[in-house]
Amino acid sequence: MGRPRINQETLNKMRELRKQGLTYKEIMDSLGVSKWACVNYLKDVEVEASAIEAEWKKAEKEAVEFLQKMGFTDIHDLNAICPSPYWDVLARRDEQWWLIDVTVSPRKQVGGKVPFTVEGYVHAILYRNMNTGSWKLVRIIMEEVE
Repeated sequence: MGRPRINQETLNKMRELRKQGLTYKEIMDSLGVSKWACVNYLKDVEVEASAIEAEWKKAEKEAVEFLQKMGFTDIHDLNAICPSPYWDVLARRDEQWWLIDVTVSPRKQVGGKVPFTVEGYVHAILYRNMNTGSWKLVRIIMEEVE
């Protein structure tokens, strides 16, 4: 059957989602349109930086609530201390300190975190799926092999 043809209503929705900061993949998944349609119809649509920043800030606030429900305490916002930290949250759970990167990007690069791990801390990525709103805390376990 294939993907639906792009009508004006779908095109308007695609443009609005892109302006809000959604990626082509997220638009493809939510509207059932092709990558070709996204590339061709959205290449000139400017993403509102404030929309992305607002969504990211909202996610970081929700992340703290999620971590509290998971039993984390002593939660520190590292962005308030340093504008571009390698980790977003420092928190404690069961007497262990965790460094957590909060993201809404499904393409988060774990390899970029390797040089910024700190011995004695647990490292994790807390991912919020923008389409479903669900959270996943993924522990990063790195072991150097010689």
